[in-house]
Amino acid sequence: MQNLIPYVVAIPDKYINEADRRLGGAIYKKAGRRFFREVLGNQVASRILYLASDTAILDRHYASSRLIIRDYDYLPLAVAHGLTPKELDIISRHTDVIKDSILEVDNSEDDKHNGAEADRNLKGFEQRLLAMTANELRDWAQSGQSAGQDAVQRPWHLDQINARAVRFPSKGRSPCLGKGSRIILIDFGINVQHPLLNGVNIIDYVEIPSDLRTPIRRAIPISQRRDLHGNGGHGTFVASLMVSDQLGLAPEAELVVAALEPIEGTTNRIRLTQLLDALRWSAEYLDKHNCAEQTAAVNMSLEFSQRDPTIERYLEILRRARQTLPVAASGNHGRLAFPARVPEVLSVGAVDVGRVIWPQSGRDDVEPLLYAPGVNVLGAHSGGGVEVRSGTSYSSALVSAAAALSVSADRRLGGNSDELKGLLLSDAVSRPLPCGARALDFSNFWA
Repeated sequence: MQNLIPYVVAIPDKYINEADRRLGGAIYKKAGRRFFREVLGNQVASRILYLASDTAILDRHYASSRLIIRDYDYLPLAVAHGLTPKELDIISRHTDVIKDSILEVDNSEDDKHNGAEADRNLKGFEQRLLAMTANELRDWAQSGQSAGQDAVQRPWHLDQINARAVRFPSKGRSPCLGKGSRIILIDFGINVQHPLLNGVNIIDYVEIPSDLRTPIRRAIPISQRRDLHGNGGHGTFVASLMVSDQLGLAPEAELVVAALEPIEGTTNRIRLTQLLDALRWSAEYLDKHNCAEQTAAVNMSLEFSQRDPTIERYLEILRRARQTLPVAASGNHGRLAFPARVPEVLSVGAVDVGRVIWPQSGRDDVEPLLYAPGVNVLGAHSGGGVEVRSGTSYSSALVSAAAALSVSADRRLGGNSDELKGLLLSDAVSRPLPCGARALDFSNFWA
């Protein structure tokens, strides 16, 4: 570790002080400044630079550091055991989940008993964790299990976009979970029986057959609503990021599903004509139910290599005549795909946990307008449980949910797609990236 000391010492105190200010003094709460500067070396140095990287005092050299280590409380133990930064990062995510669940006990001044109970439980949990051996910590990092507890996995995508700022606002504001807003989901259908989707408010559900001669199957009974992607479970995963109580950004938003049936003999191929049918049906649905002011977005987590002028026309109808915002994944093959390339569509690319753009995210000569988490994201597996996936489909789902939150918080945005898009691309719901696009972030949502 000695060879790392120069990197740490080279950091001026003002950067460390700024990072410490942002953490509320947490950097040195359990270990002294000298320990962090001289023992942990460059790993902590990078984290300090990352925490201070938004300030004007940083030059480009320091601001380029992207390494993220989430939790310092257990670093001394982790270093003593020789854990890698990756293992430490996973461990800290698990500890955050359990801490959050403990602290959900009302800790307000009005209920000091519950607050004291939460403090006792948190202290007991920390003592159990600190008592673990190196192998026990490693096992936890690999499996997400500890001392007989159920597997714990953290939806980091909600952390990165600061969803807590919306769910737990300052005094005087009510939590915003998407109530009263609606999303039309064009995908492969969803497994409504999945435990993580239990209680989701699905207003309507139709199936768009792959056979052009077969009419749209309307009003599908709950018992027959399934993920047509089979074990692939694309639609189920996307829906969980939107409206799941545990993994979704807007769990109280209503969902309208246009399920696309894969072409016979395939599991994930659909026709352009099916997308056209789904868009045409969406426009009819908005008219029939007079719900354009409630419907924040039409989400299309899908991509095509070829354009279709009729589809472009219907996207324009949705955006202009129905004032509903079409949102589409930018694609997973390095080039901005269709329909994300259409001017009327809000295109969405994927970033990782460090807000670095995913190399496969579609962009080429045209940059997506907005980026959101889409690399190693946690969501619902169609067959049950959860899984981790990467793709711009999942970034698009989060942006559509963000649109639903925005409409829920400000009803004036309903039925005004231009103002809604403007808000999503403003400092209230996103932050600028070096490429000129923006990344989803709710830090200033209530500002």
